[in-house]
Amino acid sequence: MGRLKFFFKWSFVFTVLSVWTALIVQSLVFGAAFASSSSNIPIYLQTSAGIQRASSAEIIDHLFNKNFKIEKREETIPMKDCSLRATGGNTLFGTMDLGNKNDLSINVNSFENGDGGLTLKNERDRFEVSFSNFEILKTNSEILMLKGKGKGKLNADIIEFNPAMLTFNKSSNKVSITGLGVSNFETKDMEVGFIEGCLTEKKQFILITDQGELNERRSIEEVRILLREHPEFIEAYERLRRLFTDYWFLAIPTGGVIIS
Repeated sequence: MGRLKFFFKWSFVFTVLSVWTALIVQSLVFGAAFASSSSNIPIYLQTSAGIQRASSAEIIDHLFNKNFKIEKREETIPMKDCSLRATGGNTLFGTMDLGNKNDLSINVNSFENGDGGLTLKNERDRFEVSFSNFEILKTNSEILMLKGKGKGKLNADIIEFNPAMLTFNKSSNKVSITGLGVSNFETKDMEVGFIEGCLTEKKQFILITDQGELNERRSIEEVRILLREHPEFIEAYERLRRLFTDYWFLAIPTGGVIIS
């Protein structure tokens, strides 16, 4: 009886160690297979609401359940952040020349939620405008054009401008602003003294376009073939490596798209 217990005990230990070793070897082999391609390109989904960053759950859903098209793209995009200070220039409000004591400040964490302000004060008048709801009209290596809304006052008179247009000429390092309202204003050639962000960068990304549900879900082997063909998925979502283990289904949350 003692020998039998000893046999079962060490058989169990040997089995556990064998499985553990196999998983480690498989992980190392898999890691080496993808080590040569380490671009870490972000992955986006084309949706009805526009292009959005894909989550790992959405990628898994597409891998198992959907037809889809994969494109690699490179686009010039605006940097997310923009902080800018400028002074000087000259402001006209209607036919009034308000002078050159302008002070502009723009702070943007994301352009849609950014804000800013223009202040001018001379011996007789004070002119203030607050800007919000920026939209990028144009951005490249030479120019940044924003459209937003402006609300302010000239002395005690409340004024609204819609739209308010801001143009930053990167080569001359100058900013001009115009606002359309009951009376228009224009501020020309303010000198930029501080800038952070506000420029452009080239960004590579992968765009996945959903082309409808599959009639029959892909098998795990078919999904693995897709992942070998597109190692950038693994680079972007580390958890997808688990699909190459014998216990891949344990990594998928209950209620997800994979459990069968």
